[in-house]
Amino acid sequence: MPATIKRIAELAGVSIGTVDRALHNRGRVRPEVVKRVLEIADLLNYKPNSIAKSLAIRNRKLKIALILHIERNTFWDMILEGVEQAAHEIRDFGISVVIKRGCNFDHSVQLDLIDEVVANGFNALAIVPINHRGVKQKLTELHERQFPVVFLGALLEDSPSLSYVGCNYASAGRITAGIINIIAGGAGKLLVFSPSFQMLGHQHRIEALRDRLEKYYGGITVQKVIEMPDDDIYSYNETKNAFAQFPDTDILICPGATSTRGMLQALNDLSLYQKVKVVVYDYSEEVRKGLEEGGILVAITQNPQHQGYRAIRILFEYLTADTIPSYHNYVQTQIILRESVNEIIQDA
Repeated sequence: MPATIKRIAELAGVSIGTVDRALHNRGRVRPEVVKRVLEIADLLNYKPNSIAKSLAIRNRKLKIALILHIERNTFWDMILEGVEQAAHEIRDFGISVVIKRGCNFDHSVQLDLIDEVVANGFNALAIVPINHRGVKQKLTELHERQFPVVFLGALLEDSPSLSYVGCNYASAGRITAGIINIIAGGAGKLLVFSPSFQMLGHQHRIEALRDRLEKYYGGITVQKVIEMPDDDIYSYNETKNAFAQFPDTDILICPGATSTRGMLQALNDLSLYQKVKVVVYDYSEEVRKGLEEGGILVAITQNPQHQGYRAIRILFEYLTADTIPSYHNYVQTQIILRESVNEIIQDA
């Protein structure tokens, strides 16, 4: 259980208000109670300066909004696990987190949600920004008004924010190139499927992948880069069409957990499952199964739970303690093999 004022109060057998006064030396608390509260706080490694400094925070009833860019997606559901953990931790301070879902990269819906957040008196915003000039302009305006915004999992070019939490996409592209060179033995024909380029990071990852292959791994030929939506049926059909066009393909990059099922089924129906070397971005139960069966050789992921958790905690610490975060809060890239599926770091 996290170290909170509520937890200290429970263990000390006193009220939350008494704990707050004892921690901040506000008097009106018996010395023996102060001693007990401080001992418990020390035992729990509670650091009041890193969270709220007084019950005034609770009385403000602060609200943090999270705007997603899509309705449902396996990867972003894992992001929400981290968001919900952080929301649970800060609830005792009277701070709520409200999740608002967009509609499959529809920038007009995202713009409406941003307006709704501002109109309804929210104090901060975490957002997966769609790479659209209207969204960029709106978020830039918020930043100029000193409204705290954290970009979660996606960057915008030339658009400022309080912080970015997520993958270093360029680094992930370079890592992917190195992995492909190893599993292909220095030579091969590569098909690249990518999630929507409406997220700028996906473009950066492809650019870094191509650049690295051209500079260091010339034996790997990129047959084609294909943008793939999060849809099993579409990914199934597009995979079959791509192999009809490029039958000599022996390496495949799958764009994400949601598309995996359709792509693997297509490979199976083409009698290519466990023959084509498959690298997948993200992780899911379907990916785990593919790794264990050998249909997927490598999964590359970036601890989505931690991304969601960290974005909310950054806004919480900014609102309650004026803590200015570093701009780039990159999560560690994880390389998952069949032998390491039980060692995946998913905690926040």
